[in-house]
Amino acid sequence: SASRQPLARCHLAATSVALARQMAEAEEARLRRVIAAGARAAARLDTSSTSAKLKQAAGRVAAGATAQHDLALLCSRQGRGSEADRLLRALGMRHRLSVSIFAPPSTATPSPAGLCGAPIVLDGVLPPAVIAGLQRALRPGAAFWEEHGYPTPCFFSYRHDLTASKPPLLLVEQAARLLQPLMERHAADLYPGGGGGDGSAAPRLRTVEWWAHTRSSRRAHHQLHFDLDEATLLSGGGTRHPLVSSVLYLGGRKAAPTMVTTQTLASGSGDAAAEASAFLVRPKEGRLLLFRGDVLHGVLPESLARGEGEGEREEEGEEEGEEEGGRLTLMFGWWASHCPPTPPRLLLPARRRRPPAPLFPCMRLPAPAACAGATCPAARR
Repeated sequence: SASRQPLARCHLAATSVALARQMAEAEEARLRRVIAAGARAAARLDTSSTSAKLKQAAGRVAAGATAQHDLALLCSRQGRGSEADRLLRALGMRHRLSVSIFAPPSTATPSPAGLCGAPIVLDGVLPPAVIAGLQRALRPGAAFWEEHGYPTPCFFSYRHDLTASKPPLLLVEQAARLLQPLMERHAADLYPGGGGGDGSAAPRLRTVEWWAHTRSSRRAHHQLHFDLDEATLLSGGGTRHPLVSSVLYLGGRKAAPTMVTTQTLASGSGDAAAEASAFLVRPKEGRLLLFRGDVLHGVLPESLARGEGEGEREEEGEEEGEEEGGRLTLMFGWWASHCPPTPPRLLLPARRRRPPAPLFPCMRLPAPAACAGATCPAARR
């Protein structure tokens, strides 16, 4: 009856919380068993043992270290920062993310609008037909992923000349052209003084670099990193960043959030890093996130960014990136200068510089004839 519904909902919520607590306790017990097994294997390690036994012992030691790291994450999620510190110090680590990052506030946080360096979030910036076309071209199982051997051991991306006078032939180029005015307009909001930090008017962007990711909910995280010009970095020429970095969310109704900080390489470490701010941005279909191209950012593990027990299972039969917590994103790096391609030889160790790597950062777009399908996520307009 209507009068009993609130009680029923309360009972279900209490059951869910209790079940989540039991699952967390069981996972902690399992991790501690693996850690203990690794410690025993390390104590008994004998270099005179057979190679098979050494390999087995080394595997247990490595599994124990991994479990110790996972337990530290679990402790962080539960607000047990001191215990997380102890576990991480034993692994030789000196820094970790703030515990508050793993415990999202129960109410919406104020918009960072107006705060210098804060990311900007825009919804509905592209026509629905463009979003739908990109989703089809980049859906899990699409030819693009298979033909690029995704996930790849090396990062790769494509580049598009924004100064070219010819109209865009590929959908991803069309999307970039539609977004370009927004990027140029908002660059002044991201940097003090406007215009990318030099006090000039809004810059004229010359090149856009793009790449894509599809990840299941279990592998949705991405390590914290800086967007860089790989060619200049690997050739010893220092660091160059795009003026603006952006993420276009194409899928994942409950996907892991992007974390954008205000920390830069130029600000260094120590007190400057400790005083940096961080912002979490939740994915939403068609949402565009843009931020300074020189700041540290990444994707939090989904299980750490959510409440206890949420979204732990993938529905049977769903492909990677398709389930509710999967992640489908298209990234754009916006350069005020031309972004040179990274020579393939720079991406390989000296002993493996022949043959050249087939994929590398800032590649030229294939000829339109090669993109008749979804090979380059660029079905024709």
